[in-house]
Amino acid sequence: EYVEMLLEYDYSYDVCYKNVVVIRKYFRQLKECGEYNLLFRLAYYLHEKMNSRYKKTHLDYICISEYGEALRLKRNLIGAMDAVYLLELGRQYPLEGVDDMDELEKCTTEHLIANIYYGNGLYSDAKDIFKRVVEKRTKLLGQDHPDTLSAMNNLAVSYLNIGNTQKAIEIFEKLYEIRKAQLGMCHSHTLSVMANLAISYKNNGEILKAVKIREELYEYAKEIKGAEHEDSLKEKKMLDSYQEIWNKKKELEEKERAYVQARDELGSKHPDMVAIMYSLSMAYNDNEDFQDAYEMSDKADKLAKELFGNEHPIRLEISDVCLSYQVKYNKQNRLKDLIEKYEYIKIQYGSKHPDTLDVLYDLSNLYLQQRYENISRGLLNRAMKLELEIANNPPKY
Repeated sequence: EYVEMLLEYDYSYDVCYKNVVVIRKYFRQLKECGEYNLLFRLAYYLHEKMNSRYKKTHLDYICISEYGEALRLKRNLIGAMDAVYLLELGRQYPLEGVDDMDELEKCTTEHLIANIYYGNGLYSDAKDIFKRVVEKRTKLLGQDHPDTLSAMNNLAVSYLNIGNTQKAIEIFEKLYEIRKAQLGMCHSHTLSVMANLAISYKNNGEILKAVKIREELYEYAKEIKGAEHEDSLKEKKMLDSYQEIWNKKKELEEKERAYVQARDELGSKHPDMVAIMYSLSMAYNDNEDFQDAYEMSDKADKLAKELFGNEHPIRLEISDVCLSYQVKYNKQNRLKDLIEKYEYIKIQYGSKHPDTLDVLYDLSNLYLQQRYENISRGLLNRAMKLELEIANNPPKY
């Protein structure tokens, strides 16, 4: 009722702007209380009103941003098509054509739009906008300004989510040095960057660097909050998981060396090579290298068959394990093949061709089957967005 009262009359632009500023304070309170349903309804109402009165003004952009934030908070309840609608709405607003917004205001709005893309799993689209915001804010505010650093962090996380870990590491390392110098080691912003840097190192295969950062994070958590605090226990759990990955990697390296040494000393047909190859295949599996796990277990299976016969218990055990590794490898390979197929068809026919969209939906489903929910959702939203574009402007083949 209060929102309706403020927007009921045909106020001037300045009065509407002041009223919206007041309304946004209530939005913040609703967000803090978790009242996302009411927040969404009010934000949608506000967006509709301002869009009809003051289209393509700064006020209109503020309301779109509020609606987008409310949609992000409720996206799991609303569904992907509403997210696509918002993203399509945002594309109708070329920020460069808005006269009453200065460059910093445009950066703020672009940053919010990028967050909407990111929140709906469209990490590549978000990355492009975050990159533009970082460049503009660096020029206008300087690299060390908090707003620039916030955009840098979001850009790095976007790179991380699209698999460009090297670029993510480059940004996170730079961000870490700035945060440490500005805020100190124990500040939450610095610790957050360290956590993201550890994830980036892990995903890039630099496990030892990741473990060392996790050790530091655990020590800081104990120092700041105490060893029995919930956050400290979470950090200890994360450290243990990273150390387990590091131990598995060291074990794999040791078994690889043992395999080469035994092969050179005993020969590839020696009976002991069956157990050595079988053990190495399990180490590959533990490190999620399913191709090498399958190939090594297949070698062990063939040698066991040759030396011990088809029905020997050792040979039967290795054969069963080899089959399970083959299934894992085929799933991994199928994903790789489907990605290559999508890229090929997209180049041949374009991103909006029906065949391209079919493969994109298949790719989304395959990622979901392999429990990559965020990537799956991003691909699904991309496909639905393209379908919406096709419906509004059918291509000619």
